[in-house]
Amino acid sequence: MLIVGEPLVLGQPSEPPPIQIKTVVDAASEPTTASRYLSQQWLRLGIEYHQDGKLDRAEQQYRESLWTDPTHVHAINGIGVIFMQKQMYLQAIQWLERAVELAPDQSAIWSNLCVAYSSAFRYDEAVRAAAKAVELDPTNPEATLNYAAALSACGHKDRAIAQYAKSIALNPELAAAQSNRIFCRDLMPTTTPTDALAERRVWYE
Repeated sequence: MLIVGEPLVLGQPSEPPPIQIKTVVDAASEPTTASRYLSQQWLRLGIEYHQDGKLDRAEQQYRESLWTDPTHVHAINGIGVIFMQKQMYLQAIQWLERAVELAPDQSAIWSNLCVAYSSAFRYDEAVRAAAKAVELDPTNPEATLNYAAALSACGHKDRAIAQYAKSIALNPELAAAQSNRIFCRDLMPTTTPTDALAERRVWYE
């Protein structure tokens, strides 16, 4: 699941000041207070367009934000999410990798990067990114769900089931975690028909 301003859109980092991009801006060229303000205005417009599904206009606003303040992690993350929604996964990975370099403590960005890696069939990297997301925020059910999905794609069904269970415990309404957990259990050689039926009863109740 992708996480941009609201939980279902894409993982928006928490609200720290923008972080300097390595080799792009030096101390003498850091954004002024005025340019930071303009960058925030462009970002807000970008998020509004993004949440309305107007991806091209949102990308334009995010890029305007970066033009006035090239250190804005929110805008970088937003562009990465847009590329993912356009199924341009290699570009998404490039932008999201840049974002985690700038904000390595942001669980939501790592979780988005996990989804991008998975979409590009780079499952080992997806597992590592998801594990980092969960390490940074073990209370985030979406990050835990992405971790479970990445583990399942790598064939680690038992570990995936455990992560699905954690995701459900964090948010019992997370339908994807429930259904995927059932699917994983069905694939386990030790699962009996009785076990499978019991799992489904728990979900439907």
